[in-house]
Amino acid sequence: MAYRKNRTSETVTSVPGGIPSWRGVISWIKKLVKSSQYDFYETEAFQVSEVILNEPSLRGAVKGTFLNNPEQSIKGEYGLIKPLTPNFISIPLIGEHVVVVEYNKQHYWTSIINRRGKVNENAVISANEEYDLENNTYGKTFQRKNVKQLEVGEGSIMFQGRFGQSIHFDASNNNPSILIRNNKDNNVRELISEDIDDDDSSIYLTSNGLRGKFFNGQQITGKNILIKSDDVYIKGRNNVYLEGDEIFINAKKQNTIKMGDPRAIFIPTVNGEKLFELFVSLTNVLVALPQLPSANPKAIADIARGTDEILSQVKNQEFLNKQVMTADPNFKIPDLPKPPDIKIPEVPEVKIPEAPNIDEKISVNKIVIEEQLKNLKKQ
Repeated sequence: MAYRKNRTSETVTSVPGGIPSWRGVISWIKKLVKSSQYDFYETEAFQVSEVILNEPSLRGAVKGTFLNNPEQSIKGEYGLIKPLTPNFISIPLIGEHVVVVEYNKQHYWTSIINRRGKVNENAVISANEEYDLENNTYGKTFQRKNVKQLEVGEGSIMFQGRFGQSIHFDASNNNPSILIRNNKDNNVRELISEDIDDDDSSIYLTSNGLRGKFFNGQQITGKNILIKSDDVYIKGRNNVYLEGDEIFINAKKQNTIKMGDPRAIFIPTVNGEKLFELFVSLTNVLVALPQLPSANPKAIADIARGTDEILSQVKNQEFLNKQVMTADPNFKIPDLPKPPDIKIPEVPEVKIPEAPNIDEKISVNKIVIEEQLKNLKKQ
């Protein structure tokens, strides 16, 4: 695996004859030293032609060709070059180059060589001209995408996937932050940055906000966990706890805050302020009722006014809060019907009659003659 490369093609194969001189001896020694000088390479570039994905103990192993010496054989188990690390693997594509080292008579690849500076793929044609990179023959399913690189800052550590996802360990004014994003990367710029309002799905963890970053139009400040996507699902196998000085649930549309099983029938909650007004109107009517026998004009007016208010509140359902809905406690989600137990009838066994044994000695002519005699007797 490790190899030497002579620095010069000049070689010394014979000792000069004749009477030596100091000048001649020194010249010969220089040639000898120069011809023995070489550069030592501990690693070697390797072009990938096949990738083993999910074979036990061989996940991420590759086949291919060494670039420095294409005739060099692969050392190790099954003639495969294994990934050096078992826990972190960046699966190479067909046509990409990897760095190969040798340990204990086994070849391992360590990383993908950044030949073209692309996030999505870095395949090149070099050791083997059979790769059709223009037609996306990087593997069985992989297709080339225009995935843009993310902007980084001083000291950033970035893990950027081939398909538009990333984990960015960054800092804002030397305060740590972790930005996790997933995006299709349709931006026309060569370098892009995370945008929680624009990316498909995002999770941000901050210590002191993010300089220049906004969430729902507001500057991100302080210690936060920000999550944004089209739909967000949180499910606990047992319980889910939310705790804070204040908890805000904001729904932009009416009837969109619903509490309970999504399959249930939902009913509105109570508007406390309007319910209190309804009780006041009922109380005014009840207070005025005993005064009716004396034909008190004020009592009659109070009853009439209170009755109108009650009718309006009930008719318009003002005492209901239809923005917050709860599952109807009287509604029970029916169990799914069990499939009927269908018994497949047993198919009776059909006995096929055996063919009669035909005496091989009886000729075909004899059988024909016998049939003709039977027909004559019938006539």
